[in-house]
Formats: sequence, C-alpha cells, structure tokens
Amino acid sequence: MIGINLHKLILKATDIIKYSKKIVVFTGAGSSTESGIADFRSKGGLWSRYDPSIYANYHYFLQDPGKFCKMNNELVNILLNSKSNLIHYAVANLEKLGKIDAVITQNIDALHKAADSGETTLIYELHGSYKKLECINCKKQFEFEEIETNNVKYPVCE
Repeated sequence: MIGINLHKLILKATDIIKYSKKIVVFTGAGSSTESGIADFRSKGGLWSRYDPSIYANYHYFLQDPGKFCKMNNELVNILLNSKSNLIHYAVANLEKLGKIDAVITQNIDALHKAADSGETTLIYELHGSYKKLECINCKKQFEFEEIETNNVKYPVCE
C-alpha cells in the first residue's frame, strides 16, 4: 500500500500534468535503472570498474582509443540488451496526449526513442547517444550499425 504522503504527491503531480499546457521532461540515470542499466556512479556502475578520468577522457582517448573501446563495448552490450520501461512509456504516452513539449535526457541509452518518444517532440540527449558517433576530425556522423567497435575501428576519417 502506498503511504499517504506519497499518495498525496502522486495526486499533486497528476493535477500539475492534467492542468499544464506543456511540460518539459528531464530524465537521468534513475529512469533507466529499471531497464537494467546501473547508474554510472552507483555501486556496480561503470565508474566503479573504469576510472572516468582515464576511460572517459578525451586526451587519453586520442593517445589510446583502446581503453575507451573496451569500456564502451561493455556498456554497449548492456544497452543492446535493455528495454524501455514504464517511465519511458509514460513519457511517450504523455507526448501522444500533446502534453510534452520536449524531453531532455542525460542518458545515452536511446530508450525514450525505443518507447516511441520523439515522434511529435524533440528529444535532447545531453551526452549524446550510443547509437551515433562523430568523427573527431571532420564531424561526420556515423550510425551505430556502421561502427565496428570490437576491432577498435572507431570513426576517424583519413
């Protein structure tokens, strides 16, 4: 049974949504944990296994992209096996009702799009998406399917 305070908060949130003309949704790691993606900073998260000052550092990447590739391949395996959850579908449903003006997410998992968000609103992926990479030289964008990560052939034009 839901506690009385939580129940009141849910009713208040429902009223806010119901009477709002447009809403901007902002999501972070917590929205994807139910999909099996651990928060990067939590116990068992990516940063508990990989030091971000090395593995997510642009200068280290330029020196040795293999470190990033190793970490990224582990992450991509997790992301490929994850599915949108109730949060992603709720956002998509609110969008279909015309309530949402934009979705801003810190997540790179593309699960909002997988739940059919983005059909009538913009999705701003603040940290990008694992589904796209960009050449560090010419800025050409590559789709996930075009990228071979197992052999460290990340897109860098000649």
